[in-house]
Amino acid sequence: MVKSNNIYIRKKRKKRLIKRCILLLILLLGILTFVAYKTEFFSVEKIVYKGDSLITGEFIKTNVEEAKGSNIIIFNTDELIKKLMQNPYVATVTISKKLPKTLEVNVDEKKGIYYQKNGNSFDIISEDLHLLERTNSLEGKNLIEIKGLNTKDKEVGMKIEENTRLEKVLNLLYKAEEKMQKDNKGVSITSLDVNDMSNMKIYFGDIQVLLGNDENLTKKLSDAMNIYIQAKPKEYIKVSHEGSPDYK
Repeated sequence: MVKSNNIYIRKKRKKRLIKRCILLLILLLGILTFVAYKTEFFSVEKIVYKGDSLITGEFIKTNVEEAKGSNIIIFNTDELIKKLMQNPYVATVTISKKLPKTLEVNVDEKKGIYYQKNGNSFDIISEDLHLLERTNSLEGKNLIEIKGLNTKDKEVGMKIEENTRLEKVLNLLYKAEEKMQKDNKGVSITSLDVNDMSNMKIYFGDIQVLLGNDENLTKKLSDAMNIYIQAKPKEYIKVSHEGSPDYK
């Protein structure tokens, strides 16, 4: 009988302990919830900017700074990212929460590399064929003129056309131009004509370079650059056919 009573007492104590633990847990959760949602402990005070935002910097900062004072736990980063992505120059955005008070914003920009004349204005175009900007002046911009794209019915932010072949060409030409500038050999791609992908042309200043199609384009560019530097042609360089290049 005594043994039975002891078992009963232990069970009763155990139940009381469990109830107390549950109540304590509920109390702690309540306190944490209050601290998280009802105090300024998790209020956004600091914003750290990373990545490339040379062009979009002011736009990014203006919109992101509005997050200051918001509760970092319930702050909707997806909505802010969606808003920032409306800028045509923004390629990607990531926003990380660093508790208790910091947002980390990482921006990757599209680069305006080419421009095409459009009436009295200029269309700024990225290497992946997005129309980034329509401007009346090219002052301060070091861009390559491109001919042969249809941008008249396109709005800023839109992709001009789906053409992976052309994108590869534009990317390759951009990298070639970067290398030319880095090597500083006095040669630069100033414009290109992609009206006919089987008969493409680029220009080193006033010198026309006939590339033909996009096969062996890297070699063609290298040959054309060497001829321009060493032979100093006056009119054209032709690397569009097999065999030795021609120039005049």
